[in-house]
Amino acid sequence: MLYSDLSRIQNNQTYMSGMRPVLNKRALFSDMSSEFVCPSDPNPYSIVTIKFRAAKNNIDKVYFVCKNEKHLMMKYKSDDLFDWYEYELELDDEKVSYYFEVSAGKLTCVYDFRGVAKNVEEYYKFVIVPGNHVPRWAKGAVMYQIYVDRFYNGDPSNDVLTDEYNYIGEHVTRVEDWNKYPATMGVREFYGGDLQGVLDKMDYLQDLGIDVIYFNPLFVSPSNHKYDIQDYDYIDPHFGKIVNDTGNLLEPWQKENKDATRYINRIANKENLDASNELFAKVVEEAHKRGMKVILDGVFNHCGSWIASAFTKTLKDMKKALIFQLTVLTEIISIFMNKTAGLIILLMMAGGDMIHCQSSITKVPDSYMIIFYISEKNGYPLRTTQTDGALTSQQT
Repeated sequence: MLYSDLSRIQNNQTYMSGMRPVLNKRALFSDMSSEFVCPSDPNPYSIVTIKFRAAKNNIDKVYFVCKNEKHLMMKYKSDDLFDWYEYELELDDEKVSYYFEVSAGKLTCVYDFRGVAKNVEEYYKFVIVPGNHVPRWAKGAVMYQIYVDRFYNGDPSNDVLTDEYNYIGEHVTRVEDWNKYPATMGVREFYGGDLQGVLDKMDYLQDLGIDVIYFNPLFVSPSNHKYDIQDYDYIDPHFGKIVNDTGNLLEPWQKENKDATRYINRIANKENLDASNELFAKVVEEAHKRGMKVILDGVFNHCGSWIASAFTKTLKDMKKALIFQLTVLTEIISIFMNKTAGLIILLMMAGGDMIHCQSSITKVPDSYMIIFYISEKNGYPLRTTQTDGALTSQQT
């Protein structure tokens, strides 16, 4: 063997032995659990330790990136499989958003809620809110989300009927085949799932070992998803219980819901509303007997185009309401939210055709709060403004 060949082989071996293995992206990890954020619920003006994990001897460095500033994380321990890095962050009383930047040779990647990513997106950054304390029972809990209409039909007598009412320009339909694929505009299709179905399957849920039932919206609403709520005081009788069932369905040519007398009776009759609330209370009671918590998707930041609660509450009721900063009222539903710098409303599709009052999706104002309510006077909508406890009204 020529000396030049031997020298080339030795150089190749030296180069290969010094090479770092290919970046093991699957070994990169961090999240918001107590293992990687310590303490997991830090107080304002405290110190929190942020941790990151990588495969052993696999990366050159990792940065903690916050407010466009990079901070080199230090390796504080290694085990047989991983290297562990940490950075101590001193908090103030404001929300902190952050992500990680990992370097291995010429390769650089971002790590956030998505996992490994090529680019930074604000939406996917990790977030710490000083002073925000998650309930102990929620940490590590197994949650089961129930979209009620598609869960289980325990009471066919409360099913939405074909032609019961008009929704977004067309009549609603009752799905007879549970295995049918939903239509493109499937918000008008109802499969019949209800709270009685949840009660019937409570033992099944318990056997799964779940800790929390998370319900999609349950309040009175014309859609199957029920994110366009009409009455926040009552469970929708189509999910609850219908004990008074009179009135007529719409004829094929009828488009006005004023003619949907059966629907109006079903969702507005006090007997049906009270019975539905009582059934939900029973669901919660049975869940609690099995050691389960219940969470409702309240949908307090937007609503449907017709709000029963707002039209039935008096100004005196409104004046008694408590205004909470950084949240939306839960007793009287706010239709619009403003801040003094200007309107911050994004309009969304109105859910229904009963009273023409555009729905809205609202953002929480940074400071000073003005809330508008809708009530009624002499048959005309009345806009009621509450500003720092004072109520004023004007016709709209």
